[in-house]
Amino acid sequence: MLLRDKYNSRQEDNFYHDMVLYVLIVFGFNNQMRFNKSGEFNLPVGKRDFNSRMREKLINFIDRIQSNNYEFIAKDFSNIKAQNIEKSTFVYADPPYLITTASYNEQGKWNGIEYSRIVEG
Repeated sequence: MLLRDKYNSRQEDNFYHDMVLYVLIVFGFNNQMRFNKSGEFNLPVGKRDFNSRMREKLINFIDRIQSNNYEFIAKDFSNIKAQNIEKSTFVYADPPYLITTASYNEQGKWNGIEYSRIVEG
């Protein structure tokens, strides 16, 4: 709980806080990530931990990222213009779903209006 409070009281995003978030996810319930309406991480501690398999996956991921010229962008889809994306670019988009109940639509963050924005472009 102290680590979660430390993360939630951050004044700005930086590498240290990114690592704190990673640790919270590792030890969080089912390695999930969940935030409340105030934007605070609020997932309880789970039954998983940082083990040798997770360590190996993390090392492989870091090695892969460092060995190539990757760029990660987290933006609202409406702020990304398709004509600016090169043909060789891999784009991963994972929109929320209206047919399920999850934290993003329980709190009014994703609704029919947002759904229409993504479907209609």
